[in-house]
Amino acid sequence: MNKNIELYSNGQVSEESGLLETQKSSLGFPKFENPKVKEVTVKVKDKTTGTRLEKKFDLSEKLTENEEEELTGIALGILHFKSFYDNLISNIAKYNTGVCEYIDQTIGTKTSEINSTITSLKEEMEDIKEELEGQVAHAPGFTTGEENGLL
Repeated sequence: MNKNIELYSNGQVSEESGLLETQKSSLGFPKFENPKVKEVTVKVKDKTTGTRLEKKFDLSEKLTENEEEELTGIALGILHFKSFYDNLISNIAKYNTGVCEYIDQTIGTKTSEINSTITSLKEEMEDIKEELEGQVAHAPGFTTGEENGLL
């Protein structure tokens, strides 16, 4: 039986009920797509003939210095933006995972602290109950105030 169920119900709850089981918390984070830009086609001027040629650059691989020099401003901007976006998505995924783990750890720590406090209070109440058993029989009854003319 679950520790929490025993603590609050003194073990009198049937274990058939699946509603009593706590489930691991999960947070719904937005899912980001990685960009679909895998290659860029740029018109490059051939240095030997002077004609413009179409050249494809694969953005899924790291470009060499010669390839970066051949890229025009817009294509180079796309390359840097894709790199920035990939790193941003990676960091968001790490952050989301870290937040979920931190919340689960904190909830587990706080729950165990609460459970230990409740258990110690229960034990103290049992001790007080045993000490006062003989004294309660001789204690005066509760008065309502009618005896004193207050009501």
